[in-house]
Amino acid sequence: MPGFVVAAGSQTGTSYIPPTFATRVAAISLITGVSLTLLGLITFDTILWKAGDRIMSGLGTASYAAAAISWVVATGRALALHEWTYDLEVVFVLAAGFSMLAFGAAVLRTRVIPRWAGWVAVGWSTAGLILFALPSENYPPLLVQFVPLLVGITLLRASRRAASSAPADLRG
Repeated sequence: MPGFVVAAGSQTGTSYIPPTFATRVAAISLITGVSLTLLGLITFDTILWKAGDRIMSGLGTASYAAAAISWVVATGRALALHEWTYDLEVVFVLAAGFSMLAFGAAVLRTRVIPRWAGWVAVGWSTAGLILFALPSENYPPLLVQFVPLLVGITLLRASRRAASSAPADLRG
């Protein structure tokens, strides 16, 4: 499948992207989501850096930045040329998958969030990359976005627990 933009915008099963309002809204929404994910991962990279990880989180951030750039370029080309560029989608899937593997490894090393979240990130990313390597065109390219969602929810829960266990005079 040539990408979620095609599925949302055209439902044709081809790489043709029709110049419709729905296609543009879907494209802008996906670019926004991928960009916000990158900003969140940059913030998480800083947290992991302060916790002692000097390599994996940086690799994860750089890899996801490459993934985000490939998605934005592919989407921009699709809107301008009305044709999805599958090769750029492949770059996104591989770079984002390796990024989530690196962040999962960083979580396992630093324990900033519970270790189970790191194992889920590593397992999900590995499974996603294996599924992508299988001969099929039915791979959802945004499957990898589950990992940042999991990390974000886990970080929010951890910060809420830390705030509720802080002494009353520090809670404000």
